[in-house]
Amino acid sequence: MNDTELIDRCRLKALLRNGYNLGLIQTMEDVEAYIDKCQVNDLARWPNWQYGKPPEHESIFYKFKDTDKWLPGMFEMTSGEVIVTIEVPGGRRYVVTDCTIDGKWRGDLHTTGRKVLAWAKLPEPYGGK
Repeated sequence: MNDTELIDRCRLKALLRNGYNLGLIQTMEDVEAYIDKCQVNDLARWPNWQYGKPPEHESIFYKFKDTDKWLPGMFEMTSGEVIVTIEVPGGRRYVVTDCTIDGKWRGDLHTTGRKVLAWAKLPEPYGGK
């Protein structure tokens, strides 16, 4: 097995737990066989992290700017959802999804005081069987 392969740990734990509960896992060889069967994430599809902010495009509200249909809460530009690595007060880092709206990160109530370190495009949906 290649050491750079990435396995979804929650999926692996569930697989191992089910195998154990069914009496199919009794030795380390059984565990290794289950790990070898586990789906591996393709590193070629792994995010290409970028710095700064993602490019923005016109929002669905853009056409209403400077008209009587423009309402509070509408915005002109957005980047759409991307993956971001954030750092919160205290130094902990997390990976979340976010977008920019009119040049500013939208953010979350849960992440007040956060700092965006890098962003990446969302990966393509899984296409396996």
